[in-house]
Amino acid sequence: MIMLVQVVMGPVLAPLPLPLRTLVLTGIVVPAVVYAIVPGLLRVHTRLHRHPR
Repeated sequence: MIMLVQVVMGPVLAPLPLPLRTLVLTGIVVPAVVYAIVPGLLRVHTRLHRHPR
């Protein structure tokens, strides 16, 4: 996820100083992972490992 955001946002963030780039990158990646990617992965994991009754 970090690499994807760096590739997409790289040209926009390039002129910023490194600490500010890191802050912006963190502000994008952490909420995306916590609220979108991890819950989706947990749903898929639950479906794959659900035992038939």
